[in-house]
Amino acid sequence: AIILFKAISGNMNWDAIKMMRHYVLAPPSWPALAAATYLFTGYINWSIFNRDFTINMKKQRLWLIPIVGLITLSTSFFIPIGYHGTSGVDNFIYIWVSTADSMRLEFGFIERVLYIFLLLYFSVTMLFISITWHVGSELFKSVLTRKLNPLMQRCPQRSLLIITLIPLLMAEVTARLFNEKQYLVLASSWFQLRLPVEIMLVITVCYLGRRRTS
Repeated sequence: AIILFKAISGNMNWDAIKMMRHYVLAPPSWPALAAATYLFTGYINWSIFNRDFTINMKKQRLWLIPIVGLITLSTSFFIPIGYHGTSGVDNFIYIWVSTADSMRLEFGFIERVLYIFLLLYFSVTMLFISITWHVGSELFKSVLTRKLNPLMQRCPQRSLLIITLIPLLMAEVTARLFNEKQYLVLASSWFQLRLPVEIMLVITVCYLGRRRTS
């Protein structure tokens, strides 16, 4: 809330934001579409967490979720454009770090908004990593063969350790083989591969679900 209030009340170029209406009808590129749709991939986590939800979802105010999500997504998109312009945002890799670094709290106990943003960014990143690793490990254990299932049940700690060490080892190897630019190219290729695979996954699950109910 502090960051959004400071950003909107700061030196934003509202004319640059208004210029974005000229791009409403422009079709996005395939890499941009593949990367943008990754924002909605969190529904896959329901394949694991849905079995743990016991609350009555009808009594919850679920209508607040799309409203808050739309506000957060809109501000995340328009605020950097308001600070750096429609052309300037293309010159930064970590655009929100540069945007937060251009804000100041003159009368705050922390003058630079960057420190607050990095703390928030680090917290959200660690939360995302924890959820992703948990869902990935649960899905990995569910597809193991029947011969390994009794072994994992007898030694759950060792099996969890092995599942954890595999991505750690892959991260260490790739960190030594690729630089930052190659990482970005690899991530872009992964986004482009993820979108059609995810669509096929949803179609397959819907087909199997209807086949099972029928």
